Amino acid sequence: CVDLKTDNVNCGKCGNACPATATCVAGSCQCAQGQNRCGNACVDTKTDLNNCGKCGQVCGTGDGGAIMGGGTWVCAAGACSVQCPMMKSVCTNTCVDTMTDINNCGMCNTACDPALEACAMGKCCPQGQVNCAGACVDTQSDPKNCGVCGMACSGMTPGCSKGMCAAFVDHGPLRHSGWLLEGPGRRGRRGVFLHPLLW
Repeated sequence: CVDLKTDNVNCGKCGNACPATATCVAGSCQCAQGQNRCGNACVDTKTDLNNCGKCGQVCGTGDGGAIMGGGTWVCAAGACSVQCPMMKSVCTNTCVDTMTDINNCGMCNTACDPALEACAMGKCCPQGQVNCAGACVDTQSDPKNCGVCGMACSGMTPGCSKGMCAAFVDHGPLRHSGWLLEGPGRRGRRGVFLHPLLW
C-alpha cells in the first residue's frame, strides 16, 4: 500500500513518479524552491541552457550552440547570452578582438577599409602605421614615435629614419656629412649613412 499524496514514485496516482529533486505534496509533485517543472524535470529557468527563462527555451538554437571566436552560450537571469574568452567582445553573437578585427575595430560594426587600412589597437589606420596613444603614426619615420610608440628622438639625433633616431653630422674640415644612426644597439655609431653623402 502507498500513500498517493506523499509517495514520490506514485504521486497522485500509481506510476506517476516525481522528478529526482521534486517532492510529492498533497498528490502533486513539487519542485524545490527556485525551480520550475519542465516536462519531467525540475530546473532553474534562470540558469538552465535548455530552459532559459521558460520551459523549452534553448540557448544557441539558431547556430547549434557553435560560436565563432571561442565563445560559449550561457543562461543568466533567465536570458541567453554569449560569454567570450578574455580580451574578446561579443559582436552579433560572435567573439571578436576589437583591437585587431577589421570589421569590428574599436567597437562592434566599425569596419576599416580592407584595401587601405588595418585595425591597429582598436583604431583604423593606414596600412603600415600603428596606433600610438590614439594617433596613427609611421614608426619608421615619426620622430616622436621612432621604432616604437613613445620613443622620441632629440638632441643630436632629432630625426627618425627606418625606425631609428638619426642626426645630420658635420665631419669637420672635409665638409662631408651624413646621417648618424641612433637606436637600440646602434647609438653613437658613425659612418652608417642613410642619405647621399655631401662632399
